[in-house]
Amino acid sequence: MKRNMDLVREILLEVEAKDDGKAKQYDFKQLGPEKAHHVNLLIQAGLLNWVGAVRSQERKKVHLTWEGHDFLDSVRDVGIWEKTKETVAETGGSAAIEIIKAVAIGFAKKKIEQHTGIDI
Repeated sequence: MKRNMDLVREILLEVEAKDDGKAKQYDFKQLGPEKAHHVNLLIQAGLLNWVGAVRSQERKKVHLTWEGHDFLDSVRDVGIWEKTKETVAETGGSAAIEIIKAVAIGFAKKKIEQHTGIDI
C-alpha cells in the first residue's frame, strides 16, 4: 500500500481536534485497511503515540507527539500544504516526511517574511 500524505495530514488533524483532553480512539475494525495502516505508520514514525496499555488489537488510543505537532504545524495551512504537494510532485512525486516538512517550513517562512517584513 502506498503512503498517502493527504491521509496522514487528515489523521493528524483529526487527532489534534480531539480537544476534550482525552486521547483519540480508533476502532481498527471500522477504519478500513488504508486508514488503519496509516495510523500505524504515524505511530512508527513517532508522530503519534499509544496512550495507556493496548488491550485490544481493534481499539487503540493515540495522541500527537511533539514531532506530530511540529509536522502538523508545518502543513496545517491549506495553501502551504497544496504548494508543498505540488513541489514534491514536480520532483518525483514522493519524498520522506522530513523533506515534506522542510519544504512546508520553507513556504511558511516565506509567508511570514512577506507578511511581517522580518527575515527568518
